[in-house]
Amino acid sequence: MRLPTEIQAAIDKMTPQSEKELIARAKALSLRYREETGRGERLLSDDTDALVYAHSRMPATYAAALSVMKSIRERMDARPKTMLDAGAGTGSAALAAASVFDLSSAVCLERESAMLKVGKALCPSAIWQLQDLRDRIDCESAEMVISAYALGEMTGEDRIAAAKRLYAKALKYLVIIEPGTPKGAESIKEVRSALAGLGAHIIAPCPSGGACPLENGEWCAFSARVERMRLHRLMKGGDAPYEDEKFCYICFSREEAPEGAVSRVLRHPYIEKGRITVRLCEKGGVKDRIITKKENAAFKAARKCEAGDDLNAGARYQEL
Repeated sequence: MRLPTEIQAAIDKMTPQSEKELIARAKALSLRYREETGRGERLLSDDTDALVYAHSRMPATYAAALSVMKSIRERMDARPKTMLDAGAGTGSAALAAASVFDLSSAVCLERESAMLKVGKALCPSAIWQLQDLRDRIDCESAEMVISAYALGEMTGEDRIAAAKRLYAKALKYLVIIEPGTPKGAESIKEVRSALAGLGAHIIAPCPSGGACPLENGEWCAFSARVERMRLHRLMKGGDAPYEDEKFCYICFSREEAPEGAVSRVLRHPYIEKGRITVRLCEKGGVKDRIITKKENAAFKAARKCEAGDDLNAGARYQEL
């Protein structure tokens, strides 16, 4: 996928800087995000940084948020009317949610004035407020609260405190999206543990609503393929016409949900002659399972499955 044409055009219109300056800034910004995320530090310094983020990162964060919104709609037949985007950045999650749900109102909270300025231009229908999630959240509650790529930038204590405040603002759902890295998954795991004590129900993407069964450095992640425009490629320093955005997420609900995924694929399958080994996260924990050619439908499904997929609940497996 790619950013909606009108959004990309708006970003281009706001960008007077030369390609050379944007590329240099993109490298510096990428380095800061890699080295300083999770320390609670401010990572953007001015308007140019915010525009660089919109060009180089917004397509991927939008793709991840759009994938999550569609999954939640299918999973819960969710139809939220009001939304709060906490740590909105340039408005990726708000725009993605608006394209999936028929929202009557959206509020975006962002602590960086430069990001808020760009976001307000790209998503003018939302109400934008300059606010740090580490402080008291001063806005109305919403049916769906989203925090995309924001909580992971905080220290552990601040992250948990902010997550609890966001859950208090969520009338129905709280959605958290983070990079599909061990660090991003660990941030979500910490929040999961903290909110379990508040009675939050996990509705996606996990097969189990209890404690996360993943141990010993394992984590789950999902992927969204993003088309790269010319400037986007130059900023990334690559020739590929696309990139795969790896992300992880969790959705909490105030109410219990129908049974969800039965077997979530953790890694790409190991394919041998006549059999496929798949590592799965299930209600009973993490298991390696073999699917043989005799199980025709399941075998075909396993050949095509990728990390993050919900393997066919009705398939028959043979445990190792």
